[in-house]
Amino acid sequence: MSGWTEQQREAITRRNTSVVLSAGAGCGKTFVLTQRYVSHLESDGATPRQIVAITFTERAAREMRERIRRELRQRWQQSWQQNDPQAFARWQTLLLELEQAQITTIHAFCSALLRRYAIPAGLDPSFTVLDELQAVTWQQEHIRETLPRLLLHSQASAAESLRQLLHYFSYSELLRAIEGLLAQEDCPAWEEWLRRSPEEIVEFWREQAVHLRSLWVRHLRRTDPRWVAVERLLPRLAVHSNSLGRLAQTLGQLLKELSQPSASPDTLDRLREAARIQGIPRKDWPDDTLKEQTKTILADFREALKRDAETFDSQLWQTEAEGILQAARISQHWLAVALWVAKDAHRRKSQDDALSFQDLLLRCRDLVRDHPNIRKELQDQYRFLLLDELQDTDPVQMELIKCLCGDQLTSGKLFAVGDHKQSIYRFRGAEVELFLQLRQQMPPEGRLDLTRNFRSQAGVLHFVNALFRQHLSEYVPLEAHRRTEGSEVPVEFLWVVPAVADQAEGKAESKEQEEEAGKKPSEEGEEDGEHEGPARQRRRLEAAAVAQRIQELLADPTPRLWGRDTQPRRLRPRDIVLLFRAMTHVDIYEAALQEAGIDYYLVGGWAFFAQQEIYDILNVVRAIENPHDSIPLAGALRSPLLQVSDDSLAILAQHRDGLWGGLRDAAWQQQLPAAEQEVVRRAARLLQQWQRQKDRLPLARLLGQIVADTAYDAALQFEPLGERKLANLWKILDLAREFEQGGLFGLHEFADRLQDLIARQPKEEQAATVPEEADVVRLMSIHQAKGLEFPVVFLPDLAGARRSGWTAPVRWHRTLGCLVQLPSEWKMLPEGQETLPFSPLPCQLGQKWDALADTEEEWRIFYVACTRAADRLILSAALQRPLEPHESTLPLQHNPWTLLLEDRFDLIHGVCRDPAESLQVRVRFVEARQLTASPLDITAGTHPNSATEARSEIPARGMPAEINPNVATEPNPLRTDPFAS
Repeated sequence: MSGWTEQQREAITRRNTSVVLSAGAGCGKTFVLTQRYVSHLESDGATPRQIVAITFTERAAREMRERIRRELRQRWQQSWQQNDPQAFARWQTLLLELEQAQITTIHAFCSALLRRYAIPAGLDPSFTVLDELQAVTWQQEHIRETLPRLLLHSQASAAESLRQLLHYFSYSELLRAIEGLLAQEDCPAWEEWLRRSPEEIVEFWREQAVHLRSLWVRHLRRTDPRWVAVERLLPRLAVHSNSLGRLAQTLGQLLKELSQPSASPDTLDRLREAARIQGIPRKDWPDDTLKEQTKTILADFREALKRDAETFDSQLWQTEAEGILQAARISQHWLAVALWVAKDAHRRKSQDDALSFQDLLLRCRDLVRDHPNIRKELQDQYRFLLLDELQDTDPVQMELIKCLCGDQLTSGKLFAVGDHKQSIYRFRGAEVELFLQLRQQMPPEGRLDLTRNFRSQAGVLHFVNALFRQHLSEYVPLEAHRRTEGSEVPVEFLWVVPAVADQAEGKAESKEQEEEAGKKPSEEGEEDGEHEGPARQRRRLEAAAVAQRIQELLADPTPRLWGRDTQPRRLRPRDIVLLFRAMTHVDIYEAALQEAGIDYYLVGGWAFFAQQEIYDILNVVRAIENPHDSIPLAGALRSPLLQVSDDSLAILAQHRDGLWGGLRDAAWQQQLPAAEQEVVRRAARLLQQWQRQKDRLPLARLLGQIVADTAYDAALQFEPLGERKLANLWKILDLAREFEQGGLFGLHEFADRLQDLIARQPKEEQAATVPEEADVVRLMSIHQAKGLEFPVVFLPDLAGARRSGWTAPVRWHRTLGCLVQLPSEWKMLPEGQETLPFSPLPCQLGQKWDALADTEEEWRIFYVACTRAADRLILSAALQRPLEPHESTLPLQHNPWTLLLEDRFDLIHGVCRDPAESLQVRVRFVEARQLTASPLDITAGTHPNSATEARSEIPARGMPAEINPNVATEPNPLRTDPFAS
C-alpha cells in the first residue's frame, strides 16, 4: 500500500517466519495488527475462524474488530465497483464470519475454550465468571472455612505444616498470607519447590545472592544519589595529574572490581578505606570548594557502603547457615498449606461452577497442556495467532501461547506486538523478560521494529530519546513523523519554590536526612497531629501552580495547537490531561482546579472505598445491625445522615447503658440543649424504623430508604467535591444491588464485606461526575492513559515518594521461590535482644531483587507517561526548600524519576548533560507567594536567586492559606472520634 512506511510494509507482509514486532510508543501498532489480520484473509486464504487475535482490553478488541470490519467493507465495495462477483462473494462471506471471529481478550478467549471443552476441563459449560470483588470475597470465605478444617480434622501433612506456622505467626497473619499466596498461584512450581530439600533451597539462594551483587552495584551507580555523586566527582578529580587523579583512578578501579561477580570479599572494605581525602597534600587541591565537596561526597559514600555491606558479605551465608536453613523449612510449610488450600479451592469452584479471572488462565493452560488431542485440534484450527501488548504477558499466558503454536512457534504462526519499554504491569504478574526472550527465539528476519512515531511532534520525541536512551535497555530512538511546529519549546519543567524555611521545612529536611541514612521515612506527606505533613503542603503549592499554568494556556488566544490538522487552533480544556503515578493525592489537584474555576473529569481513581461517604454507609449499616456497638453508632449519628453534635454524643455516651441507651432514654436527653433534643429523638426514631425494615426490605431498597429519610444525598452536595461524593453514593447503592442479586449477601454479610473492602482498599474506581467526552481537563493515572494520546500532558507530583516492598509474612517470588518475612513481633525487638526464629537474609535478597525490578519499571512508567504527549509536555514538582545562591542541583526529593532527570538534564537551566543531544527545555520557577503572577522563565539560563530583575512586574496576590481545607483530611470512621479524650 502506498500509505505504508517501509517498516509497516515489512511487518504486514513478512512471511515464512513468526514475527515479534517491537513497536515504539505512537508508532501505529494497532494499524499494523489490523492490516496483518486483513492480509491473512486476503493473501493467505485464511478465514476468521482460523485466526485468533488477542488484545489487552475489551475496548482494544472492539476497536480492532471495527477497524477490520471497515477494511473488509471497503474491499467488498471495491469488488462491487470492479464487477468481480467472485471477490464480492468472498468479502461478503468474510464480513459475515467476522462477527464470530476470535478477536478478544485473553480471559474471554480462555473462557470460550473452557466452555467448548467443559467436560475434559471438569467444568459445567454454564460456569460463572466472578468479577474481581466477587472473586476476593469467595477466596476469603474459602480460606476462613478451610484452615480450621485443615487444622482440626485433617490428617494431611499440610496440617502439621499449619501447626508449625502457628508457632511463629498469628492466625490473622496466616489468613492474610495464604490469601496473598493464592493470588500468585503456581501449583506446579510450588510442588517442585516442595520436592527440594531445605539444603538445596539454601544453596539456590546463595547462588542467586552471588549473581545479585554485580547487578546491585550497577543499580546503585544509577539510582543511589550518593553513588551517583561519586560517579560525577571522579571525572573532576581525574583531570589532575597529582594525588587527586590517583584517587580517582583507585576509586574507579575498585568500583569496577566490585561490579564483578567474582569480586573478593575484602573489595568493599578496600573501597571504603580508599574513599577518603586524608593524606592528600593541600597544594594538590585547586581550591577549597572542590576539597569540601569531595570530603562531603566521600563521607556520604562511605555511609552508603556501610548500609549495603550485607549485600557483599558472602560470609553471612555461612555464619547464618542454620537460620537460613530454617527459613527454607518454613517456606516449605507455607507452600504445603497454600497448595492444600488451592487444590481444595479448585474442587470447590468446580462444584460451585464459579471461576475467577486467574482461574480462567490456569484452567485453560492446564487443559491445553495436559490434553494432547485438544492441543492438536486447536493447533490445526488456528493457522495464525495475533497478539497485542505481549510485553505485559505473565508466565501462564506465555505457556498457553506456546502450547497453541506448537512446533510453528517460530515458523510463521505467531505475530506478536509489544514494547518492552512500555511494560508497566509487573504488579499483575507481567514479566517483561518473557517478551524479550520470545523475541530472541525468533529468526533475525522475525525480529522487526516500528520506530516512526505518528503521535508527537519532533521536539517532544527529542526530549524522550535524550531522557531514556541511556537507561532503558535495548532502546531504539523514536523517529518523528511530525515536525516541530513553530519555535516554541514543547517541553517544560515547572518548579515550585516554597517560601523561606519554616518549621515544616525543618521536618522535610529531617525526613530527607532519614532517607539519606537508608531509613524508611516516617510517612511521606501524611498528617502530623493537627498539622499537614510538609510533603502534602508542597503538593498543595504545586497543585496551585499547575492550575495557574493551565489557566495561562487556556487564556492564550494564539492558535498554537497543530495536532494532525493543517491549521493550528486554540487550546481547549479537553486537550489537557494530568497524569499521576498514583491517585493517592489526586484530591489536592482536584481542589486546586476547583479553586481556579477549571472544570475537570477524574477518570477512575482507585480510592473508592477510602471515601468518607462509604464510611458513613458502613457506620449506619453496622448501627442498624447492632446498635450496642458504640463506635459505628457514633459514626452514624454525627454524620450528615443523623447530624447529632459532638457535645450531644458526649452526654449520651455517659448513660449507664452506653450510647444506645442514652439515645432511647428521654429523661436522660433532658440534659441536652432544647434544639438538640429533637435531633436526637429523630435519630432514635429513624434507627428503630430501619431496624424494623432491615429484614423486610431488599438491601438496596433499605439503603435507598435511609438516603431518602435523611436527605443524605442533598447534604453531600454541599460538601467539598459534592458531585463526586453524590456519584459515589449512587455507586455504593449499585454495588449493594449487585451483591444482593448474587444471592450471597444479607445486611450483615454486606456490612462484613464492606468493612473488609475498606480495610483492604482494592483498586476500585470512584464514580464519574461528567461525561468522559465533555470539554474539560482530565485527571487519570498513567496506567489508565496507556494506549491513549493527548495534546498537552502535565506530569505533576514528579518528586512524590514511591512506595515499594511487600509486607505480607510470605510471598512467592518467581525468581527466588518462597520467601518468608520475620513475624511482626520479632521485627519490633531491638537488634540483638533475642534469637530470631529464622534468618531474614533470603527475604532481604528478595527485597533487593525487587528494588532492581521496581526501578526499571518506574523508568518504563515514566516513558509511557512522557510519550502520551502529542504537542506539549509539562513536568512539575515542588522543591523541598528554596534554592540557595550558586546552588547547582535542585533540592528535589529523590525517586527513580527525579534521579533519571538529574542524570540527563541540568534541572535549573534545562540543558541536556549530553552535549551530543544539543537540547534545552523551558524551565519555569514559580514562587509560592506569587502563584498568580507570571512565573519566572529562565530558559535562557538565569538562576532564580541571582536574577530578581527577571521577575514579573505584575503585583502578586498572596497564596490562600488553604486551597480547600476540607478536602485533605483522611476519611475517619467517626468523622472525628468524640471519645478520643
